Amino acid sequence: MTRDHYGLAAFRSRQQAIYFANQLQRAGVRASTVNTPREVSLGCGISVRFDPGQMAKAQSLLRRTNPTTLIGLYDATRDERNVALKRVSTSNF
Repeated sequence: MTRDHYGLAAFRSRQQAIYFANQLQRAGVRASTVNTPREVSLGCGISVRFDPGQMAKAQSLLRRTNPTTLIGLYDATRDERNVALKRVSTSNF
């Protein structure tokens, strides 16, 4: 069974999702915009995918930029059938 593990930041705003992806890239984190998984039912349809090993850096960047349209930050695992999302605390944002 193939598993794909990654970090995911979901937003209500396409503009803020793209901005966050660019900020991660500037900080040296490989990031890309992806379609938001259906398991995250709210939002603009675009999320930011990044290396899960960079979660602390992503959290730090979110604290600094304080995006108003953040839906959630997730630790995601995808297999052939579905995506499992574990919400990462964003209480400090």
